[in-house]
Order: sequence, then C-alpha cells, then structure tokens
Amino acid sequence: MDLEQIKEFLKKYIVYILIGLILIFVILLIIPSKTNNSSKVQKLYFSLYGDEKITLEKGETYKEPGYNAYDTVQGNLNNKVIITGQVDSNTVGVYEIIYMVTNEKGETKTLKRIVTVVDKKNEEIIINATISPSEITNKDVTINFSVTSGSYKFILDPDGNINYSNNVKYIAKENGEYDFSVKNQDGTIVEKTIKISNIDKIKPTGTCQANIKNTKTNITVQASDNFEIKKYEFILDNNKYESKLNSYEISKEIKSANVIIYDKASNSTNITCKIIDNRSSSPSPTPTIPTTPISGSYYNADLKAHGLKYIIYYPGNLNLQVKNPLVVYLHGTGECNNDISTLENVTFVKNMKSKYYTDAVYLAPQCVCSGYWDYCLDNLKSLIDKVVVDYNIDTKRISITGASAGGIGVYSIISKYPRFFSAAVVVAGRNKDGIISNLIYTPIRHYHGTLDTAVSYTNAKENVEAIKRAGGNIEFISLQGRGHDISVTNDVYNHTNAISWMISQKR
Repeated sequence: MDLEQIKEFLKKYIVYILIGLILIFVILLIIPSKTNNSSKVQKLYFSLYGDEKITLEKGETYKEPGYNAYDTVQGNLNNKVIITGQVDSNTVGVYEIIYMVTNEKGETKTLKRIVTVVDKKNEEIIINATISPSEITNKDVTINFSVTSGSYKFILDPDGNINYSNNVKYIAKENGEYDFSVKNQDGTIVEKTIKISNIDKIKPTGTCQANIKNTKTNITVQASDNFEIKKYEFILDNNKYESKLNSYEISKEIKSANVIIYDKASNSTNITCKIIDNRSSSPSPTPTIPTTPISGSYYNADLKAHGLKYIIYYPGNLNLQVKNPLVVYLHGTGECNNDISTLENVTFVKNMKSKYYTDAVYLAPQCVCSGYWDYCLDNLKSLIDKVVVDYNIDTKRISITGASAGGIGVYSIISKYPRFFSAAVVVAGRNKDGIISNLIYTPIRHYHGTLDTAVSYTNAKENVEAIKRAGGNIEFISLQGRGHDISVTNDVYNHTNAISWMISQKR
C-alpha cells in the first residue's frame, strides 16, 4: 500500500480509530481502579463529635454536636446514620440519643450520647445507699450506692475509682467506714460515709464438759462469739441433737461427745467435750476447781496450758461456786521469755503475790514473744477459755490490761475478739494494727505519760482519738511529767481505780 492509499484509508476510518483508542484508554483507567477497590480491606469507622455526656440547663436548646461515619471502601456515610431519641430541654431528666450506621457489607456500629437536663434552681444531690445483706453475715457485704437526682458528674468510691454511672456496687470485705464522694457539675462535692458492722467471719470459741452420773450424762458448753450464738449441735456417740441452749442431758452414759457451735453468721466450731465420770466417786462441786492451786494463794509454779506458762490467783474468801469476774494481765517485752520467775517482778504480779487484789480471779500468762503479743493471741484465748471453765468465770465479766508491749497486745486481742472482753486498761501502749471498727465494742481506759518517747504520747493520743471518732467508748488519761516508766511502776495499778473499774464492767 503506497502513501496515497494510506492517506485515503485514514480519511475514511479516522473516526473509528479515534473511538477505539478512547475506549482502550478508558478500559485501562477502570481496570486498575476496580482492582484496587477489590483488594482494599473494607472497614467501618464511627465516632461522635463533642462529649458523650452533656448537661443542659432547663430551657436551654440542645444542639447536636455531630458525628463522623466513614467506610474505607464507600467513603463518607454520614448520610446513612440513623438517629433515635430526642431531648426535651424543658423537662428535667436524663435522655439517651442512639446513633446507628450500616455499610454495604452489613457491618453495623452503634453509639450513645447521654443528655441530662437539670434545673439550676434545684441542684441538690439526692443519695440512696443500702447494704446487702443487712443481717449478720460471714460473707462480703455489697453497698448499693446511687444518685437518683441532681446534676452529678461522677461518683468516687472508697477505693478512689471514678464512676460515671449513677449506680455503684461496692464490695465491703470487713467491718468499717466506707467513704463515697459525689461531684456535681458545678464543682460542689457531697460526701457520704457508709458504716458496715454486720460482717462476722470469726468462728465462735468455747469449751465443753460432759458429766456422767446415775445413768445420765449432762453436757455443758461455755461459748463466746463476736456477735451471738445461734444454736448448738450435740453429737453424742455419733447421734445428733440440736438445741438453742448451751446444755443438754441424755438418759444414758456416753463414750464420746462433740458439740458444734453455730453463730448468727453461720460460722461454726466443732469442739470435743471433756468426759468426767462421776459414777464411782462422791459428787464433786461444779465447776471442778484445779487441784494444784490452794485457795487464796499466789501460784508461782510453772503452770502451763495451750503453750503458755501462767500465774493465777484468787482471794481466799472468793466463792468459786458462783460466777466471778476474771482480770487478765499482759506483760511487756522484758518478760518475753520462758522463765516464769521474771514475771514475778512486775507491779501487777507483785500485787497478786502480796494478795493486794480482791473480788476477782487474776491471770498473768507469759508469752515467748519477739516484741509483741501477736504470736500468742490464739493460745492466750484458749488459755482464757480453760480458766473460764476451771474457775467458774462469768463470761460477761472478763477484762484485760497490759503495759507497754502488753498494752499493744491488749489492743490486738480485743480487736481480734471484739465482743469477748467486758473492759480493757492500756498502760503506755498503742494501737499497732488493730482494726479500729472492732475496738468500739469494748470500754477502754488508756493511761499514758506525757513525756513518753518509747511509745509516743502523741501517737497514742491520736490512736485514741481515731477510736473515739469511730464511736468507741474510750478515755485517754494523761499522767503529767511522766515517761514510759509508768509501765513498770505502781502509778496506775496501785494509785488509780483501774482494777476496780475493770471488775465493775459487764458486757
């Protein structure tokens, strides 16, 4: 084909050639675009502009802050957002606005905005607080804390957590005071303290004695608890008998006896009864008085029970056939050893030795401790329970005192057994780690020298003030110009009515 023929061909088919080139160009543009779109991961993004919680004054117009809905394939989807809910700014209340968007894949996202309309003329925050359970329990207690009205901003729980919900459930694991704070939109703060006192996770304690006489067996239990004993389950020769009384009589002679003591919180303790066979001997008085002590004497023998050596004394004219008070003394660090003779040099025991005390049974145990009585508290409680039975003690009139480290031990044991002791006297001690809420059940007198630096006078007084603020029955008695020496002298036990005060107290 020569040049003329080519020119003639182009003139005739130029339009078709141009259309073909344009089609090829368009196809080349479209194919990569579709390829890119098909390879892109489709994802939906949805967010709100402005705050998720908005507060309006009554009558103020609500202005929608807006939102952003975007799909990586479809692009902007704001026109596909569905909004439900509306705000009546003339009516005080809490309103919810729901935002929902769906892309072509069917993926849906939902957002929520809370609008609170308040009346500035009445911004008072109303608080409701309940506990569950409200009765005595050995479980944790739930505090239901709610704000039912007011323009609150958030609730601060006792652990310092911020809660934007108007209802908070807080778990209390022990007795005490729990502080909540509610912050208002205008910056004011309302505080509320919830007091929990119905948690009892401590098992009851006690001793049991079964007396066999004349083909009958009488079982008697001496029991104590932080709150109240609910019932007794007597297991006699593997047969069970339930009673609300602390004694049970069965018309036969038994070989074994156990008692399960239940308190009101459903804590329980299983104790084995001591069986006393009176069939072949003359009747013995109840309770059985130990044979080692001699009436009215001071006992410096190495008496030992439940891992503790102890000294015990009762006046010769004390009638042990009737219920009597018990006064317990806890020594300081100087007597922390296994030599009972070192205990004889302290003022309290000297008074026992000289028969200075009257009207009660007096017990001075010895702890092989490392500074404090923490190591011996359980054994001490068991020893006291033994003395209660052996010496016919009135369980509602058991008081305790201690000096220096012994005073610290007093706080520790009345905290551990908060409803056991009828009174306590602390000399030159402090509350080292006792739970304050457990110290409010025992009347306390605290004697302290104003110049005491071994156990800081200031710290001890602050301890006492904290117990007093919690509702405790406690008196702080300052001995002017005296130091820690009052723990080893006779200032308190000989020159005050501390002993007679303890004996007069009844739980």
